[in-house]
Amino acid sequence: MHLKGTFHNIQWGSIEASTRIFSSVLTGIVVAKYLGPTEFGTYVLVISYFGIFGGIASLGMDQVLLKRWSDSAQYDSVEVLGNALLARMIVSFSLIIPFIVFIYSAIHTLEILLVTVLGLFSQILFSISILKNYFIANMKGSIPAKVSLISISCGMIGKITGILFQLPLEFFILMMALEIGLNGLLFLLFFLKSSI
Repeated sequence: MHLKGTFHNIQWGSIEASTRIFSSVLTGIVVAKYLGPTEFGTYVLVISYFGIFGGIASLGMDQVLLKRWSDSAQYDSVEVLGNALLARMIVSFSLIIPFIVFIYSAIHTLEILLVTVLGLFSQILFSISILKNYFIANMKGSIPAKVSLISISCGMIGKITGILFQLPLEFFILMMALEIGLNGLLFLLFFLKSSI
């Protein structure tokens, strides 16, 4: 059973990774062509801020938790999950102000700055994505893949809609923020559904 579950996780993880890569390249090319070099550069800068923020806020605990949940008893998992989620949210909240100051020094357009700050707040919801490792450790690799596929699809639909309606750069940054927040909310929804 353990080998079958491992193969199942690998299969779903491969589907998720290949879909994420394909959709990132495809939408990246289309959005870059639509926005032009200057606005696309700003878009990529904001995405990199989101990535740096998420990397620091994760505290590097993803692999540690995956190992812990794989080795521990079920009753211990919920306590570890609660502590890890609390730690991530505290760090996310404490990083908001320094990142706003940092972003303000690089982005001087008020609209883009406000949308980027909204994106940083969506990173707090992304803290819930710590559940990804919980599902993988419990041989439920299809759940993180489904969450990723849903959020990627929504992001692609939003970006294509933005291009069709010729919406400004701020819309694309907002779509990225919504995709990040949706990812966290979907993990919470699947967790609550699976624990019932």
